Amino acid sequence: MTTKIPAGGRISLARSGRKRSELQGLRDHFVRNPERRILFGAGFVALLGVLLLLYWLFFTGQESGRPSEDSGPETAIGPLPALPASPWGPESGESVTGSGSPGDGEAAGGKDTALAGPARPGSPLDSGGHEYPPRGEDGGEKPFESVIQPSSSQGPAARVSPESGLTGSASATESVAPAVSPGTMKQVRGKDVADSAESPTSPGKKSSKPAEDTARTAPPGRQSPRQPSRQQTADAEPKGARAEPERETASLLAKPSPPQPADLVIRSNIPDARVYVDEKELGVPGSSYALDAGEYQIRVEKPGFAPFRARIRLAVAQTKNLNAQLQPLPAKLSLQANVSGGRLYIDNRLVGKIDAEPLSLSPGKHTIRLEKKLFLPLEKEIELARGEERAMRVTLQPEPGELAVEANIPESAVFIDKKPAAAFGSAPYRLPPGKHTLRVENQGYRPYEIAIDISPGEKKAVDVWLIRRLPAPGGTLRDPLKDAEPGPAMVVIPAGEFLMGSPAGENGRLEQEGPRRQVRIPRNFALGQTEVTVGQFRTFFEKTGYRTEAERGRGCRSQVGSSWKRIQENNWRKPGFPQGEDHPVACVSWRDATVYTEWLTEQTGERYRLPTEAEWEYAARAGTDTPFSLGNCLSTDQANYYGKVDYGSCRTRTGQSREKSVPARTFPANPWGLYEVHGNVWEWTEDCWHETYQDAPANGAPWGTKSGGDCSRRVVRGGAWYSPPVNLRSATRYRNAVNATLGNVGFRLARAPCPPPVPCQGKAVRVESKLANEQGCASHGCIR
Repeated sequence: MTTKIPAGGRISLARSGRKRSELQGLRDHFVRNPERRILFGAGFVALLGVLLLLYWLFFTGQESGRPSEDSGPETAIGPLPALPASPWGPESGESVTGSGSPGDGEAAGGKDTALAGPARPGSPLDSGGHEYPPRGEDGGEKPFESVIQPSSSQGPAARVSPESGLTGSASATESVAPAVSPGTMKQVRGKDVADSAESPTSPGKKSSKPAEDTARTAPPGRQSPRQPSRQQTADAEPKGARAEPERETASLLAKPSPPQPADLVIRSNIPDARVYVDEKELGVPGSSYALDAGEYQIRVEKPGFAPFRARIRLAVAQTKNLNAQLQPLPAKLSLQANVSGGRLYIDNRLVGKIDAEPLSLSPGKHTIRLEKKLFLPLEKEIELARGEERAMRVTLQPEPGELAVEANIPESAVFIDKKPAAAFGSAPYRLPPGKHTLRVENQGYRPYEIAIDISPGEKKAVDVWLIRRLPAPGGTLRDPLKDAEPGPAMVVIPAGEFLMGSPAGENGRLEQEGPRRQVRIPRNFALGQTEVTVGQFRTFFEKTGYRTEAERGRGCRSQVGSSWKRIQENNWRKPGFPQGEDHPVACVSWRDATVYTEWLTEQTGERYRLPTEAEWEYAARAGTDTPFSLGNCLSTDQANYYGKVDYGSCRTRTGQSREKSVPARTFPANPWGLYEVHGNVWEWTEDCWHETYQDAPANGAPWGTKSGGDCSRRVVRGGAWYSPPVNLRSATRYRNAVNATLGNVGFRLARAPCPPPVPCQGKAVRVESKLANEQGCASHGCIR
């Protein structure tokens, strides 16, 4: 059932009991049914929302009918006449200002005058005596019309209906309204501003009432719109010119004004960058761009910089500042090195390992440093431009090795790769990794030359042992001792071949001298020019304090009358007969002689030893094949021996027997320069005793225990001052125990063609020079 509600009335629940009961039942129904109560509440809320939406749409539609604040081009529509006042008074928030013309009270002073409001509702006339509301020709109500006075350039005035949406009010405090020319009115920011140069009345005609009689002051903060009367409107219009301007003005005002543009100001840290709005180039930063309201894509860019992009929304009449900061594009650097791994520093900051991955760097100068173990560090200065991509190849040089060289001969010259070592700096010499040639030289010595391989960062040391050059065969040499005192004089014996042993028909031949065989001496060697003298042995004793076996209690076997006896107090100092410093040393055992040679080796750096049996006979014969190096016979004028007997049929017996040794060089030397090789004292050799030469070495090497040799007894050669001439032959050989000490046994030195190997310390390796002498000997060194 639908209940009609009178206008301005309310539903009365007291009109009938029936209605009350129905409402009571409805209320009880809702109380008992909470679900329906909830639905009813939701429906009420929805209805309320719809009403609010309609209310909002109504008023926003009203607003949209008014000119926009951001209006388009200003339109000159002439001065506005007074408009009829609203029967309810001025609308809230409206105010009107106008400039009066001369004849309108204060208009002559140019002051704004508040227009008087119309008569209140109920009065048939407005303040100008016009009928209100206006009537048409038929006496009915006529739509309200305003007359807009055009300027002189616009022709007759235009009539504007209220339905056009034009409002004749303008803010009295508008400070940004532009100036307008007299006789015109411009629409600025949605407000009409009337020019004050002309009055609504006819030009030159003064108003019949003062301004204060025709003006009505609005309450504070509010002004009433000007309400012109119909008569005033009619008087202001020329006859016959109303309809056409009226339609033209209405057509102009019916169109919505274009929105006022927004201002976009773009600034950037790069002043010469290019600005693009929606991909259209507009110019450079620092300018202001007038754009319609809406969304835009902004791009600011310059080569070498990362572009700035932004999406913005501009409102009507908005001024927006946009700061576009452009960052330089990073440069890219790719390093390609000849080694992998290692460390990479950029501007003294560790960035990682050396690899081919590109690095992003800021434009400008940078310091790049590469380091790797066993390689020299590499440092370079580079400058990169914005956005540059550079590939750079670098080569790390291996770290030099170090080589230290020491020679046994002071002030030896060192050459590396045929250049003086000074070219490589002071020792130790810094050498690039790889193969090098080291050469050490000294006058009078065989040079030492080897190839050496240096690894990166490796440290090596070479101890070089130079060997003295042997003079030509027949020449002599004296190796200096450590204190520079000269050693024993030596004669160089040439290499060669000879028949060792005595021929079968030789007088006095013994079986132990055969079988005779061909022996080859492969290298030059040196033999003592004389037997070792008492003075030379004394030097050894004084430097070492060595005590011979005779001195240690065995004594020495010496001749007493016609026999030989061991005498305790006899030794090398007192062999049983008077002697001087130049006499050959006697009363020394094979062991004593060996100790002396070892000491001499240590003092000179050359290898001294006792001669082998083959070397001794080869040097004693001196290229001869006779029993003696001086011929088939020998006399006491040529050698010191027992001269009371003769050798064979030589008839050289003189009956002279000296019965003691004689000083060295007493008798003439043999053809190879050896003195007293026959007679004076027996001489120890290196070889062990063998009964024959069966299976003896054919190369002159010492013969040891092989083939049944007895090394407790060693071979002696040459005869002595107490020997008959038969024992002085070159082939004669006898034996003595290694510890035997006799007053007629001494020794002669041999100097080997090759120096002894120097014992290398620790992990040092002995390396022979590739430059060998004619005997195949070479200087050597220890590399560590």
